[in-house]
Amino acid sequence: MPEALEFYAISLNFRINSYLWKSPIGWDSKKNCYFLNGRGHVCPCFWWYFVIFFVYILFTNGICVYILYRHVSGTRTTPLTGEQGTNVVGVLMTGTLLVMIAIGIYKYCDLIIPILNNIRDLYGDIIIFPKPCKLADKPKDTILFGHKIASFRYQDGTLDRLGLFALIGLNVIPFIPLPMVTQLIFVAKTDVYNIFLEEVVHSDILNWVLTVTIRFVLSYILFAESCRTIPFLVYIMGFPVQLIRRCVAIWANLSIRRRYQIQQPVIHFTHMHLIHSAVQSPISNGVFGLMTMGLLLMLNINYSCIRLSVAKIGHYYYLYPITFVVVMTIVLLLLPCAIKIHERTKLLLKNWANQVGNDKYFKRKLKSMRPFRYYAGINDFYFYHTDRSLLTTYLMSIVNGTTDMLLTFK
Repeated sequence: MPEALEFYAISLNFRINSYLWKSPIGWDSKKNCYFLNGRGHVCPCFWWYFVIFFVYILFTNGICVYILYRHVSGTRTTPLTGEQGTNVVGVLMTGTLLVMIAIGIYKYCDLIIPILNNIRDLYGDIIIFPKPCKLADKPKDTILFGHKIASFRYQDGTLDRLGLFALIGLNVIPFIPLPMVTQLIFVAKTDVYNIFLEEVVHSDILNWVLTVTIRFVLSYILFAESCRTIPFLVYIMGFPVQLIRRCVAIWANLSIRRRYQIQQPVIHFTHMHLIHSAVQSPISNGVFGLMTMGLLLMLNINYSCIRLSVAKIGHYYYLYPITFVVVMTIVLLLLPCAIKIHERTKLLLKNWANQVGNDKYFKRKLKSMRPFRYYAGINDFYFYHTDRSLLTTYLMSIVNGTTDMLLTFK
């Protein structure tokens, strides 16, 4: 996060979405830090909560549940087609993911923002700590299409992959809603509002004049809010995990030969571990919710793109790669890094214990320290921790689930 390109990507994303109503999480581009809009109270961000909890959950998801109930009970005059059913289920799952994010932000907002800024500041202290490989001078800004933006490389000359992902991924997503909604409303005509109204409004003139505008506005609001809120997972979970991974890599490259050389790294490690422990509960909730809803969303999109007609769900084919990249990148930012952090910190503590020699104080100190570990669960009830087998199991679940859906639903 103290890398200029990541600051630039986050700032640009908030500027692009600035035309929308306020969200609880804001970004100060001058200080390069997060802040709370209204200190977490509902009133300053009333419209954000209104859109998610009323427009999306009570109204839109209520319509989705009603449509599915009538389809299952056989009371609909015309059963749902595959395209209609896919859209209804997709909207229902996206709404569930959004409300999980909103509840998490509302519950932990007073903790999340200080922790994010604290990790950023601590990383800034760790990265300037003396180490054998002296950092190169700050690279020059990159010129792209005649505009000056932050450099694509770290201070040591390596490519800033996370910054590039943030710059491209976070700032392409806000431009999805308009073409997506236009194709969904005017071409496919399979939005959930149309599916609901086609049995209520039977006049073509009435259907066009009175409902198209409302359907378009509501659908755009929902897609725009989804494209703004889901990336909050990157800010809250993805970036901090990446920063901890970088800190562990810096500590692993330190050459410890004297007592005073290990004192400051141990202090930094303890400080980072305290921060990590403070957010263990919200992170475990987020990991479990993200993995669960990510799995369901990917199954829905995989099935749609393989089984259903291209002519009727063409919007899925430009939504698919973007959604796949966003969801899977968030997951792959977390799981492999969480696994590496646990394994490397475990090895790091052993190496430090060997490097301090016969220093009894630091041997006892290091023996009492524990490696970082991430869990997935609900409200401090942990179902599993992140290890090597978890990533393989998760990816295989996507493949097996897609295969089962293709064999079950013709």
